[in-house]
Amino acid sequence: MDSDKIEKLYIQYEILAESKDPSQHEEVYRTILASTQGNAKEKKLVCQFIPKFFPHYPQLAKMALEAYFDLCEDNDVAIRKEAIKGLPQLCRELKQYTKRIADILAQLLQATDSGEVSIVRESLITVIKSDPVSALKGVFNQIKNGDDKVREKTIKFLATRVRRLPSSTFSPDVQDVFIAEIKETFQDATSEEIPLLFGLLLWTRLGKNTVGRKLILEIVLSYLEADKSILIVDERYSLKRFITFAITAKTLFTSDINSNKYLVFFCKEVLPKFMSITGAKDGSGSAIALLKLLAEIATYSKDLKDIDDLIDEVFTILTEFLPCPSEDEQDVYKRLQFSSVECLLYTMHHMMRTSPSYFSDKTDKLKDFRMRLLYFFRVSQA
Repeated sequence: MDSDKIEKLYIQYEILAESKDPSQHEEVYRTILASTQGNAKEKKLVCQFIPKFFPHYPQLAKMALEAYFDLCEDNDVAIRKEAIKGLPQLCRELKQYTKRIADILAQLLQATDSGEVSIVRESLITVIKSDPVSALKGVFNQIKNGDDKVREKTIKFLATRVRRLPSSTFSPDVQDVFIAEIKETFQDATSEEIPLLFGLLLWTRLGKNTVGRKLILEIVLSYLEADKSILIVDERYSLKRFITFAITAKTLFTSDINSNKYLVFFCKEVLPKFMSITGAKDGSGSAIALLKLLAEIATYSKDLKDIDDLIDEVFTILTEFLPCPSEDEQDVYKRLQFSSVECLLYTMHHMMRTSPSYFSDKTDKLKDFRMRLLYFFRVSQA
C-alpha cells in the first residue's frame, strides 16, 4: 500500500537523520534513491531527502544525480518544482557539481509553466551566489552548446536577473571569468543578443570607469573587424549584426571617449564597399542606417591623423548622390537621396573642422563640388 511505502521512507529518513555518521548507512540511501521511481508522494519526499544526505555518499554521487535529474523532468509539474528547489543544495558543500547543476538549471529555463520557471531562476541565482565561477561556466555552456531556445532564455536570464545583483557580488576574479565568457559569446551573437550581452559588460567593472568603457569599445571594434570581410556577402545576418554592434558602441562615446578608431574603420572598411550594399542607391534599409551611424560617430571624433584621406572616402560617396548639372532635371529629381546627402554632408563638415584647408589645393574638385551642390538644391526646389 502507498501508506506503507511512505511510512518506510520516513523510517529511512529517521535512520539517516539520527545517525552520527550517515555514511555508514549506504543501503538506506540507496533505497531512498530507488524511490525516485515510486508514486507521486514518494517522489515528493525524496526530493527533500536526497539533497539533505547527498554529501555523505560521494561514491553514489553519479547515481544520485541521475536519479534526481529525472525528478526535475517528471511529468508532474508539482514534482518538478519540488526537485528544482533542491538542486542548489546538491552543490552547496560539493562544489565540484556546481557547473553541472547550473547547466541543468539553464536547460530548465525553457519550461512552459511560469511558476516552474520562477523556481528555476531563483535556484540558479542561489547557485551563482554560492559558487559564481563554476555556475557561470555551466550557464555559458548552455549558451554555447544548447539549442536556440535554451540559448535565448539563458541570455535573457543573465541580462535581467543577474544584472539586478550588485556587481560587487562578483569578486574581480569572478568578473574576469564573466567578461571572458561574454566576449566568447559575442563571436556568434545575433543582432538581438548583442545589446543584452553589451549591457552585461557595462554591468561589470568595465562599465564603471572611462578606462573600462574604452576597453569595451576595443572589444566591440574587434568584432566589427572580424565581420568586415562578409558584410556584402552575407547582408541579412552579418550586416545587421555589424550595425547592431556599432549602435551599441556609439552609446559610449563622450567628450572623454572619442570615436576616432570607429570613424577610421568606417571610412576605410565600410565606405569603399558602400555602393554595393542593398539600398545604397535609393537611400533605404541598412545602407541609410550605416550613413546615419557614420554621422553620429563623426560627432565624437577629434584630432584625427591623416584626416584628408578619410575625408576623401566620404567625399567619394557624397559625389555619388550629387548629380552633375548636365543630367536631365526630371530624371535627377527622382533619384535625389536627401537623407544620404544630409548624413554625408554633416560627416564631412565635422571632419573638416580638423582639416579646414582640405580644399585649398583642390581647386577643380571644389568647383565641381559647388556646382553639384547648387544643382542638387535647384532640382530639389523645382
